[in-house]
Amino acid sequence: MAGFVVSQVRPGSAKLAPPRTQVVEVDALDAVAVSEAARGTDVILHALNPNFRLWRTQALPLAYSALTAAERAGATLMFPGNLYNYGSVMPQVIDETTPMRPTSHKGRIRVAVEDRLQEAAEERGLRVVIVRAGDFFGSGHGSWLDLVIAKDIT
Repeated sequence: MAGFVVSQVRPGSAKLAPPRTQVVEVDALDAVAVSEAARGTDVILHALNPNFRLWRTQALPLAYSALTAAERAGATLMFPGNLYNYGSVMPQVIDETTPMRPTSHKGRIRVAVEDRLQEAAEERGLRVVIVRAGDFFGSGHGSWLDLVIAKDIT
């Protein structure tokens, strides 16, 4: 049987889900509902970010919900990391041994989330994959921020 992709989305957001996926609308802060929707999955991608002004109160609970779902499903948990963790003065090259020294509140929250992921991996055997991407340069036209995020800003 060929695999399929389930897109868990916020209630009312089904139309934003990728095409050809099984859409499940669920409150991402409800760990029980998320776990139920994730039952039988092999991989969970936790790529949900709260609204910027809600980071302090929702980033960790969202991560806990994803962790709970992955553990109950026996699934691998993937998480898109970023560079906030390394602070405003970071080295030229970052690898898995680079110490995290966040200088912003958002960076400290990201480190806390990744600490919880590491604990789940080390203490409970959860398979966790953090995919960390920095800035991408191509063809001398600028970074991903210039080419994708801010391309329509005049």
